[in-house]
Amino acid sequence: KMISNAEVSEIELYYFLFFIAFILLMSAIRTIRGRKYRAGSVLFRPVLYFILGLAILSYDLSFLPLVLLAIVAGFLVGIKYGGGVTFFFRDGILYYKRSILLYIVWLSLFLIRISFEFFYLNNFYGILIVDNLLMFSSGLLIGEAYHIISKARAISKTIP
Repeated sequence: KMISNAEVSEIELYYFLFFIAFILLMSAIRTIRGRKYRAGSVLFRPVLYFILGLAILSYDLSFLPLVLLAIVAGFLVGIKYGGGVTFFFRDGILYYKRSILLYIVWLSLFLIRISFEFFYLNNFYGILIVDNLLMFSSGLLIGEAYHIISKARAISKTIP
């Protein structure tokens, strides 16, 4: 039996949904259990989001004013609520737990963004919303990363 294009698309959709579910599960576990602190790891995701946002933006610079507003707004929210990060030591290694509030905001934005990418990818407003959510998330994570790195540096200064 030959596999039709519709069946291939359905299989791809299941793989994609499995991949998204895996990302969300790992992210939730790391948020609950904590992550090893490494400045590079803390900065990786915000930088990745920023680069992806710039890549999308490169297709149409007319989005630039809204995108800049989105990243600044996200950064301000991240700065305001990113202080909810907590640190602890496990086996002499510094770990941190992200702010639950910011995690829930990030998760909501992620799910909304994925939905828009699925249903409105070829729609001008869908692309505009996806790009702005991506850049807001980038700003949010940059603001949170600022708190994480600042607090980790303060903690490391107190350790002999």
